[in-house]
Amino acid sequence: SYQDLSAFRTAVNSGNTFSGQIVYLLNDIEIPDGVDWTPIGTEDYPFMGTFMGGTGYAGSDPDTIVVHKITNLSINGDAHGNDMLGLFGVISGATICDVQVSGVITGADNINTGLLAGQARASGSATSSIENCGTIKGSSVEGSYCVGGLIGYAQAAMSNCANHADVYGR
Repeated sequence: SYQDLSAFRTAVNSGNTFSGQIVYLLNDIEIPDGVDWTPIGTEDYPFMGTFMGGTGYAGSDPDTIVVHKITNLSINGDAHGNDMLGLFGVISGATICDVQVSGVITGADNINTGLLAGQARASGSATSSIENCGTIKGSSVEGSYCVGGLIGYAQAAMSNCANHADVYGR
């Protein structure tokens, strides 16, 4: 639920990095209208666990990937310091898989901005990994530096990912 996602964000942003733990997204979540989302993970407290947005390959058909969606993400970069913006602000040595995101991130001065994560960085020798993730058509992201539809700044291995969001560099 939206409340569970918000509680997870509060835990991470308060210092629980979830390192070595798996967090499961069991259903699609729509962020309520009018909510200016605060990203999960900060420079000081990045998310460092595994976020499973779905069940990966479904049954015996390897061409079918079950993913969950987080929709209606809205971030006004000007209200958040214009840095590390997305569903996740900062991930470090983390894995995110099987999730799609839709929404709008505004702010011409944004840096490290993407709908899934603003910054996906390595932690020592542990590279972040993004698998089977994407953005949904009709979404948009804007900014001036390190701006992407899915990930803004990536030190990450990515596979089976797609961006369908509009990206505006300023």
